[in-house]
Amino acid sequence: MNDASPVRGTALLTKALDIVELISDSDNRLKFKDISERTGHSKSTLYRILSALTARGMIDLDRRDQSYVLGPKFTRMAGSINSSSDLIAVAAGPLKAIADLHGENVNLALLSGTAHITISRWQGRLAQPFDSPLGERKPLHATSLGKALTAFIPAPERQRLLSQLRLKAYTARTLTETAALDADLELTRTRGFAVDDNEIIEGVTCVAVPVFDPSGGIILAAISITAPSHRMAEARRLELASALQAATRHITAQLAPPRKPAAETVVTGRARVGVADIRGFSPRACGWSDALGGLVWHDGPAGSLVLQSGTDQRALAQFGRLDAACIMAGGDLAIAADDRLWRLDAATGEVVPWLEAMPPVSALAALSDGFLLLGQGRLARFDPVSGDTATLAEGLLDAPGFDFDGTAIHAVAENGMQVLALDLDGGSRALDLPVQGQLSGVLSDGQGGFWLAHRLNWSLCHVDAAGRVCHVPTPVPGAQGLARGRHPQELHAGSERMSLSQSILEVAPMAGALLHVELTGEA
Repeated sequence: MNDASPVRGTALLTKALDIVELISDSDNRLKFKDISERTGHSKSTLYRILSALTARGMIDLDRRDQSYVLGPKFTRMAGSINSSSDLIAVAAGPLKAIADLHGENVNLALLSGTAHITISRWQGRLAQPFDSPLGERKPLHATSLGKALTAFIPAPERQRLLSQLRLKAYTARTLTETAALDADLELTRTRGFAVDDNEIIEGVTCVAVPVFDPSGGIILAAISITAPSHRMAEARRLELASALQAATRHITAQLAPPRKPAAETVVTGRARVGVADIRGFSPRACGWSDALGGLVWHDGPAGSLVLQSGTDQRALAQFGRLDAACIMAGGDLAIAADDRLWRLDAATGEVVPWLEAMPPVSALAALSDGFLLLGQGRLARFDPVSGDTATLAEGLLDAPGFDFDGTAIHAVAENGMQVLALDLDGGSRALDLPVQGQLSGVLSDGQGGFWLAHRLNWSLCHVDAAGRVCHVPTPVPGAQGLARGRHPQELHAGSERMSLSQSILEVAPMAGALLHVELTGEA
């Protein structure tokens, strides 16, 4: 409430305005007893004021729980004020177009203390009418709008705000632990949009994105789209997030000339994620080469074998189709391309044919006396001198490739949900790892732990030797082609682009990038 001294002769008006302000600012719904305790007014005085405000539509009594909320007249007045603001005026066109095109409800909200308030919205053609008034305060932790508004404010301010929140459970899916909320906000910042998946209302899913000022550094608002969960499959969430992001770019451009922020490194509380925005078709990391002084990677559909050193790239070889490549003990490279096996001399850079006929292969690793090949679900030892192959395991998934650390082999079962430890004698056992979907990569970290990549997930998972799990958000989905860095805490990876839909590419414009991940803290 306002602590300023009332103007003489306006005591009753001041009391009424104080009550409206109290109802507006409260994170919780207030009943008669609550208002009486906070204002100190007598019951008779308070009853008269509340009755007058209710009669004029400034407040309203929700008879479901006998609590007071802002009334329709107040929200209409607030709406008329907001409608003349630059933000509402600029946002109205693109957000109404989204509501009309997709048939779902669209909201525009601002941060208000420890909550958010919706200041304008647009009804979708096929959607149910809105069931809450404009200006009603909603929790930050349980809504996509709240998470989008919170995730992008400066870290010190965000931590202060989070320390003030009461993480109330609205459904079984509500995030009620600070660590879980922190992780979700980190993921939101990395991928650029927030999701409320049945977290405030069972059966309702929302996607939200931030609206920045033209500098790109200050968050002004957030916009969301809301729909029943059965209409919000993963593919449609990405499509709608893309539509909202396009709208925010338009809104920011109309507010003032935009300035594109140039950031190639995402720093989280757990890791530093470097991004080389190469936009390949389907790049995969082969590994760090001391002999060549950089990361070797290949893009199979493009037929390219490339050396990456910092921001510099150098083409090592070009083929029609490149299936796999690996670094051998002496530093030379073995390349399976155009149905042949090739050898690249690390000293001279010369590429020469090694074997004229090569079995189908999706991944390979060098042994002292040959190679390990994965192709058509079969892992085999291959002797390039005789051309003989000896099967070690079958029923494997080709796409994730496999990991060979010199002694143990780790591959993915054909169901895509299980990591197998294999040995060179044909032994096999399943590992107990926290697989959370279709795997697109697995790599041992050399210290008893593992890196896991999941198809279309916007993060990498590191499991250390003690079983502690660290999720590292990435700015692109579907990391693949995992390879060790120079140090145990480092990882290189590629990412898929060619097979992604247009809606995913719009949300993840850097898909097809190379990732360099370095753990910086405890999991």
